[in-house]
Amino acid sequence: MRPFTSKLAKLALSALSAGCLAVAIAPAASAFTLVPDREGEIDAGVGPSLSNDGYLDTSDLGYTVESLDFDVNRNNRTTTTRSRLFVDRADTSNNYNGGISFRSRDIGTSDNNGTLWLRPVAMIQQGSGILERGQLEAGFFRFNFTTALRDLTMSFFDVESRGTSVLRVNGEDVNLAVAPKGDRRESSISLSNVRTLEVMIGNANTSGPNRNDRRWRTGDGVLVSGTGTTEDVPEPAAMASIALAAGGLSWMRRRRQQVAEES
Repeated sequence: MRPFTSKLAKLALSALSAGCLAVAIAPAASAFTLVPDREGEIDAGVGPSLSNDGYLDTSDLGYTVESLDFDVNRNNRTTTTRSRLFVDRADTSNNYNGGISFRSRDIGTSDNNGTLWLRPVAMIQQGSGILERGQLEAGFFRFNFTTALRDLTMSFFDVESRGTSVLRVNGEDVNLAVAPKGDRRESSISLSNVRTLEVMIGNANTSGPNRNDRRWRTGDGVLVSGTGTTEDVPEPAAMASIALAAGGLSWMRRRRQQVAEES
């Protein structure tokens, strides 16, 4: 074997090894879940926590959440409010400060199988306390993800009236309504390439175009969860290795072409 040919073979092996490295360090999918693994309150930017244990930390799950204003029509009055956000098992009882009380069998929204859900609480005042003592599971939230989600499936439990919708993804209007399926059933919406998400959960109105039954005295409470995958980004050093591998292959092709022309 001629010296140059031997050198070319070594370069080929080197490039192949670099190529294998590039494959090994290519972005890898990681599982994502929206729901922390224990009950408590999530910081949605509405003031101090009502839990004696303080807020649950969602940063290790890869997101933050912000409660947004929405309008509620009750007794011919329109009230602008926001909601708190809790992690809750619908078959357990929990009491929080501020008059919020979750029953062991929640009004209209209970799966009875120990699943943890995100549970909004509309902060509408009635008299000196919270309306329905925190039983009105409705709210408007913006989720901000640390790493873009390659895919995300949002699950909604107990959607009984119109109003629950994914309104914006990455700042763009999408208006994906969740079809009512009735008591204790689950609906879902699948999304891709999600960096931010704005979603209306439940329906706090007792009447109007979003209601199925105007005789209802309470709103439509909905629980929500989400699962998906993120795409891990390679470290800068790894990206440099990929660039070197590509450069080596390009140089090898040029040298091969020169040898062919000299022959």
